[in-house]
Amino acid sequence: MDSLVQIKVEYEKLGQKNVKIIHINGRMTLANSMELANKLKKYFDDDNYNILMDFTNLQYLDSKGMAMLLTIERSVKDNHGILVLTRPNSFIQGIFQLTNLESYFTFVKDLDEGREYFSKLKT
Repeated sequence: MDSLVQIKVEYEKLGQKNVKIIHINGRMTLANSMELANKLKKYFDDDNYNILMDFTNLQYLDSKGMAMLLTIERSVKDNHGILVLTRPNSFIQGIFQLTNLESYFTFVKDLDEGREYFSKLKT
């Protein structure tokens, strides 16, 4: 069975921050939560918790996927980092609104706006 999710990670220096850009393509679900957690875990071994997460090609997100995002957000905050999400499609955006978590996360329109967001941050 093909993976339900693909992850690509890039690193960029944006302003004064080293930022990890994580592109998530596919579906974040219970069915692939362990696979996704294992893939993401290795990207946090470098102690870089400034993250721009690209949801442009995220097709589906269930409660387990949302729980994983909340765990990532907590880890990022605990390590004095910043998590920014690109605005997802209308279906996934509706899930954030339904769960009242839209205001919990920082959203930007797209990767360019995310890069600009990090570039403007001071230390």
